[in-house]
Amino acid sequence: MNTTTAPMSAAALLRASLAAGEAQSAAYAAWKAATKLEGRYRGQVTRACNRWLNAPEYTAPAERRRLSALHDAALTRHAPYKAAERATWAELRAAISRADIADKAWRRAEFGDVDQAEQQSGAAAEPHGPGGSTTSTTPDTSAGCGAAEVEQPPATSRARRRRKPRKLPTGYLDFNPRRASLADYDVIVFNSSGGKDSQAALDYVAEQARAAGVSDRVVVLHNDLGVTDSAEPVEWPGTEELAAEQAAHYGFRFETIRRALGGLWQQLIEQRKLFPSSQARWCTSDQKSSQGLKFLTRLVRELRGRGVTGRPIRILYVLGLRAEESSGRARKPELAVDRAASNGQRTVVRWHPILTWSEQRVWRRIADSGVRYHWAYDAGMDRLSCALCVLATRADLVCASRLRPALTDDYVRAEEITGHKFKTDLSIRDIRAEAQSLGPITKIRPGEAMRRRLGYSSTALYLGRVELNRRRYTTAA
Repeated sequence: MNTTTAPMSAAALLRASLAAGEAQSAAYAAWKAATKLEGRYRGQVTRACNRWLNAPEYTAPAERRRLSALHDAALTRHAPYKAAERATWAELRAAISRADIADKAWRRAEFGDVDQAEQQSGAAAEPHGPGGSTTSTTPDTSAGCGAAEVEQPPATSRARRRRKPRKLPTGYLDFNPRRASLADYDVIVFNSSGGKDSQAALDYVAEQARAAGVSDRVVVLHNDLGVTDSAEPVEWPGTEELAAEQAAHYGFRFETIRRALGGLWQQLIEQRKLFPSSQARWCTSDQKSSQGLKFLTRLVRELRGRGVTGRPIRILYVLGLRAEESSGRARKPELAVDRAASNGQRTVVRWHPILTWSEQRVWRRIADSGVRYHWAYDAGMDRLSCALCVLATRADLVCASRLRPALTDDYVRAEEITGHKFKTDLSIRDIRAEAQSLGPITKIRPGEAMRRRLGYSSTALYLGRVELNRRRYTTAA
């Protein structure tokens, strides 16, 4: 017994095609309504996020937490509408596919050749054929379907079928740093100056990275500030080597960056011709911050090459700043999105993990780590940055001048070349004169800085740990 189903007539296929077109129109209307609702709630997410991100740096922590909670609530309200929009879009695509299949089936039955059908359907829009002559084809009405029935196109035009929904923007709208862990970041960039605060913060970050299993994502970055015309380093000698040693202790990648247009000395003598100040810290903006942003761009290219696509690269930028150092740093938030450094390719979040730490806690962390700190602290310096920093105290400047008389002579010459004092109320000549009256520092006792702060027993244990680490490095080499 033959059970083969008889083929449908062209008229039946036309009715099926029209029904599929109506279903497609209904699916399109449903998706359009879902998109409108999703857009309304997405706007709430955007506004909540902007209020949170644009909060001034001096905003109280409680207010920041409230704004962050409002952002989270907006994301929660938006989620079901986002899911509904995606579901209706999937149904619309399925309806489009069904309508295309029904339309082609009718055209095969009516014209016998899909290519010919496509040519005829496009004849009205393209009056001239490939040869330049006018094309006009009259369909055969022997199958029970006249020309009047095919004059109108299906209910949904091709232009409507090809229309795609608006995509939800990716990036910070779907990423809340205050809810994120270290594992949510693609790379963790630690900016190390080689000083005590950077060292303590690096030890803390290393502990947290190990716990999160992301030690391989940490990159330690150091800014080299260059040398003077007499080849004297602007920073303390050995700073770059120490920063590299500290990074190697934790197994982190280490990178040194420099300003392509010259170091701090060249910028001072040839370009700025004016010493930086607390109000015009071009030394930080030009020599450090700008070069750091260029390095972030390079990292983004690296990660794109490794297959991280479809969203901005998430970068955690870590600095060892402490609130005790200045009133300006005390106003900084512990965690915040860096809007100036973020763009469509990257979301940069600044983290100050030791912002609330005391100096005593910093030294205690260094003592427990057993990692070598810079010898300038044992020589009497309270902070480590440029050897002769415009933000340093007079005592630190005198101490630095006693330790580095050649660099002091270069800075005296810089005052003569630029015609400006080192500070508005202080000439480097006065610092040199005071340092010369005290004489050079010739004896530096290892561990003296820690001994002044933590006592003899803690210092002895620390020096023992440093020696064990030194032997370990020597054995590994």
